[in-house]
Amino acid sequence: MRPQNTNPGSASVHCKKSSVLDTLRANFGIYTSDVTYASQCLIDAERDAQRCDDEIKRLEADIVVLRDQQQRIYCRIDQYRSLLAPIRKLPPEVLGRIFRLICFENSVAVKIDCPAIHLSHVCAGWRDLAQTTPSLWSRISIDLFQSLHDLSQVRSMLTTCLVLSKPSPLFLHLTIIGETKVADSVLRSVVHHCARWAKVRLDIDASHFDKLSPIKGNLPLLHSLEVRTIDDFGLFLALDSPGSLDFFSPAPQLRAVAIGKTYPTHVTMDTSTLPWGQISDLKLHFFDNFGHVNDLLLLAVQARSVTLSRCIMKDPPSNIPENFTHTLESLSFILHEDAPDPSQCFRVWTMPRLNHLHFLIRETDYLSDSYTFAELPWFIRRSGCTITTLSLVNLRLSEVEVIALFQCMTSLADLTLHEHRADKRNLSLTPSLLQKMTVDHRTTSSSRFLPHLKKVDFRIHFPFSTVDLVSMVHSRWIPDDIDAAEMGVDCLGVVKIQVLVRGDPPTDPPLRPLLAMKARGLQCMVSLDMLG
Repeated sequence: MRPQNTNPGSASVHCKKSSVLDTLRANFGIYTSDVTYASQCLIDAERDAQRCDDEIKRLEADIVVLRDQQQRIYCRIDQYRSLLAPIRKLPPEVLGRIFRLICFENSVAVKIDCPAIHLSHVCAGWRDLAQTTPSLWSRISIDLFQSLHDLSQVRSMLTTCLVLSKPSPLFLHLTIIGETKVADSVLRSVVHHCARWAKVRLDIDASHFDKLSPIKGNLPLLHSLEVRTIDDFGLFLALDSPGSLDFFSPAPQLRAVAIGKTYPTHVTMDTSTLPWGQISDLKLHFFDNFGHVNDLLLLAVQARSVTLSRCIMKDPPSNIPENFTHTLESLSFILHEDAPDPSQCFRVWTMPRLNHLHFLIRETDYLSDSYTFAELPWFIRRSGCTITTLSLVNLRLSEVEVIALFQCMTSLADLTLHEHRADKRNLSLTPSLLQKMTVDHRTTSSSRFLPHLKKVDFRIHFPFSTVDLVSMVHSRWIPDDIDAAEMGVDCLGVVKIQVLVRGDPPTDPPLRPLLAMKARGLQCMVSLDMLG
């Protein structure tokens, strides 16, 4: 009787192996006489091989089952790890704030983009949080000038946002030109929610303004209104402009108003009905009539901040008073390439409370050399104002012109001076200016240049005079209050410098000595901007 073996076929194969070899050796080339014995051995070996094959298949099937089981276990491991992920430890209110940073705007233009919907697709929890956070859906931009979407697509997106944004205030930007079913549907939908309007920008033509009549007297939350008929590139978007803005009065919370140029030029938009007595922030875009600008300033008696964006200030008409006085505190000019000279304003205006003055020319504009700021010092002296903040961005002024401006701004504390990217050398931030700004600790305090400067923001072309710039900052870094008072110079505590580099970057980081001062408390930021 054969002994039992857990490995089927192994014993019999082993027992017969030596006899088969002996027979093969003995009968090589001679007819095998014991055919029956050899046939039975063959059958037994094939049966043993089959049993091995069956066992291999069974074991392989067990391996597949074990691997599947392992994958399911790995899936549970991932789920348990997900449950312990740091993001799941965030309270819903914190996660909601992160969502609000991502969901800046829900828009219809060339594409329909609704970030809140994208968040809703992550998981059921995020979907519930997104759908119960109204502020994620409250910022809506619809540009039918670019959109080719049909009515159902636009209506679906808009309806979703309007429903899920309740009761949050609405922030709307509508660009609507031409008579279409989509335009009518959009206006009807948003007008129905006018009681929630908080900030509205309308780029729509006069034919659509009549559809806004239901909003009159129903704007309790509106605090910012912008009505424009021209885009940021100076292209007319509308065929006509509204004759009146009467629909937007009363609006008890309205504080900021921005008005674009009317078109055609012989049409003057009636803005007298706006609640001018409560407006503190006024922006005027693309006006080419100095008298019209003055008229609006006369109405905006409570305005504290005024921005004139790409307005062409021609010679003022004779009926404007020689000295026009206003009590605003901040004045900004975004200068137009065709007429970048604001001197006409400075010849007429007097602003005794002016503290903040900003000048900007867009980098895409081509500028001539025909503008000057020679009238500005006289305007400041005549007004008797105290300028504490000044921005000069892309102006291409020489260091002589810049120094002349600074000399009449002895109270200047915050200075922004940016060279134009298109230039290949520094026109304003020259060694002469930096040396002029450097404080000589041996001189008396009566001769200080910009003695109250506390913050600078420079954009400068590389290469530049690193030694002069570092020396200027070092000379104004006076953290001891007693020393600063004795010297008559405030401590320069914040320095931001953007270095414009063409070609290969510098091998050694520029302004390393300034960065080293961060350990002593100087708030210093230096960045490289590689130009093509």
